[in-house]
Amino acid sequence: MYVFGTAGEGHAVSEPQFDRIVRVFADEVAALAKSLKRELHPMVGVISLSTTTIQERIRLARDLGITDFQISLPSWSV
Repeated sequence: MYVFGTAGEGHAVSEPQFDRIVRVFADEVAALAKSLKRELHPMVGVISLSTTTIQERIRLARDLGITDFQISLPSWSV
């Protein structure tokens, strides 16, 4: 299960929006894992042109217990 994955939509949200979405995602995955009585491995996608923003987003998710990340590089053009 992941949020802000391969489509890279995470670049289009503000930091407060990212924070809220990741918090809700973490809570929902934890509730689902409890109801299924099994371990789940949620993943958060991180995309930004700013290294600092990437680090802050990873820190937020790690503080919520998420340890798997998809780090998307910014699009390259010719």
